[in-house]
Amino acid sequence: MRPERLSFKNVVLVGAGAFHSFLVDKAGDVYGFGNNTYRQTGVATEDGGAATIIEKPTLIQGLSPAEHDGARVVQIAGGAFHTVFLFSNGEVWTVGRADEGEVGLADDHPELVAMRQRRADAQIKQDAWKETNRKKYFADDGVTVDYYNKQGDLMTVAEVDAEVEQEAATEFPLPNNYVATPQRVEFPLEPATWDAEKTQDDYDDEPELCTEPTRIIHVASAGQHSIAVSARGYVYTWGLGIMDQLGTGGTEREATPRRILNKVLKQLRAIKAEAGGQHCLVVGVSRDWENKKAAKAAKAAEAAAAASAAAAAADGAGDVDMADAPEGAEQEEAKAAGASGELEPIVEG
Repeated sequence: MRPERLSFKNVVLVGAGAFHSFLVDKAGDVYGFGNNTYRQTGVATEDGGAATIIEKPTLIQGLSPAEHDGARVVQIAGGAFHTVFLFSNGEVWTVGRADEGEVGLADDHPELVAMRQRRADAQIKQDAWKETNRKKYFADDGVTVDYYNKQGDLMTVAEVDAEVEQEAATEFPLPNNYVATPQRVEFPLEPATWDAEKTQDDYDDEPELCTEPTRIIHVASAGQHSIAVSARGYVYTWGLGIMDQLGTGGTEREATPRRILNKVLKQLRAIKAEAGGQHCLVVGVSRDWENKKAAKAAKAAEAAAAASAAAAAADGAGDVDMADAPEGAEQEEAKAAGASGELEPIVEG
């Protein structure tokens, strides 16, 4: 099929996940559409419900600049069933699937507490239905199976349980684990200055070394994980990492963003990152090289300033000498000598 134009104007930014998409207009309002089975579009009805498919771009409540002191969404990164929104003030907000830390919220976050309660309540109803409907497969003694399968054979207890489970899943399906509305993600405080000797373990052991608020400048997401880069050049990851895509050294799940300062990244100032289905890429520059370059530039600037000051002093001295130059015929003689290159420079002791 060939591309078709959307009947939507004044679009300044777009973003997409595996099965869902977004538009941002010039006013800063954000619109989502596509698959919404895990509420990954962030589109919800007034009663808190949501359709599993959002067929056309629909306004996402809570992401407009008016609700963020004028800050606007400047980047959108979608995973398989979750979405990450980056604001111009450096804040990160997420929505969608929350099975394995995809939304980057702590386990005690109110939205995750509500999510678990929602599923627990549904489980109680499903279990009650299974207990009631399982009885029809047994004789009055409740032990002897009295039900035949499609092949006309008397069912076993295992077959009964499997069929009851399937029926219950259809009649009383459990809700997906999701966060329905965009929520702000909290990032760890950062070190005030870069230290080439320290790893993340050092900062974990000495949290008082990290005192500066974190401002994110770039995000990326794929599958069930995300990665972010801060203005100071630090890298953060969260979500599911069964293929080591989080860079944490084997951790399979990070519920909240974790700063990555391994042997390689502690030497780099990250600029940008991207995420694939089971891997991440980071672009950065050597902090040591940057420091040496800055020191060299400062030294050059200092030398230039000194040379400029010396030149200014020399110019000032020349002005004084010209003021004391001979007048009349002697002055004319001096001018002629200067024109012929015979005038000796004046050197003050």
